[in-house]
Amino acid sequence: MGYILMKNGDLCDYHKLTFTVKSATATINGKKVDLLKTDNLHIIQN
Repeated sequence: MGYILMKNGDLCDYHKLTFTVKSATATINGKKVDLLKTDNLHIIQN
């Protein structure tokens, strides 16, 4: 499972942040996996 972690608002006000993830891949057990197709990408706020 892939995560995008936003730790603080020093760079921008992440509470008002909008973005689009166009692609997300990972190598899992030696195989390239499209995280968007497998619904394994989650956005979390810390």
